Amino acid sequence: MKYKIVEKEAFKIVGIKDRFSHVDNLGASVGNMWASTPQETMEKIMALSNVEPVALVGTYSEMYEDNTTITILVQLQRIIVPPIWLH
Repeated sequence: MKYKIVEKEAFKIVGIKDRFSHVDNLGASVGNMWASTPQETMEKIMALSNVEPVALVGTYSEMYEDNTTITILVQLQRIIVPPIWLH
């Protein structure tokens, strides 16, 4: 995988999130989250983005000893709608 680290100005995000246990097969739980999120929800999230290219991104955050938060999100350059969780 090729990657690079770039500095960016602060930006907003919007998407859906859930918490998963590290003990109960985290990888499978994350895969199920992506697979079980309806296409309509993914399209709604993507429609909120106002940057190019529009892309769904999965992030891990709030990592604790036994669980972590997974978020499926898009980036917003400026807020054009209230940032509500769709799920």
